[in-house]
Amino acid sequence: MDIPVNYFALFVAGFVAVGLGFLWYSPFVFGEKWVRASGMTTGKIAQGKRRMPLGVIGGFFCQLVVGYVLIQFAEAFSAVTASDALQLAFLAWLGFLAVPSLHAVFWEGKPVAYWAINVGYQLAVFGAMALILVLWR
Repeated sequence: MDIPVNYFALFVAGFVAVGLGFLWYSPFVFGEKWVRASGMTTGKIAQGKRRMPLGVIGGFFCQLVVGYVLIQFAEAFSAVTASDALQLAFLAWLGFLAVPSLHAVFWEGKPVAYWAINVGYQLAVFGAMALILVLWR
């Protein structure tokens, strides 16, 4: 299966995903709630800030993989409209991310708020990326 990939759109979608992450986890949106729900300490936060460049670069490349897979799904399911893109994003998010990641609540004892903030971010990312990648072929 030879599926054409608009690499420029893929990179834009990756940058949008990282930008959404900075916004989503900022103190202005869910940052403080996430810190409380995750059980982070000031020491762990300081360590995380030192590793931030690696985390941002690694996260960007992870989002490129997500975007590439969304392109494959969009082609396989003939997604061409904004509605198609959002439906595809929602179903991929629900089946491959939201439900499977509930193990953090059930088995690891993480608070539901922690799970909800994280999967909410991924839903926003999947939606934004799918829109970009489906509409900008």
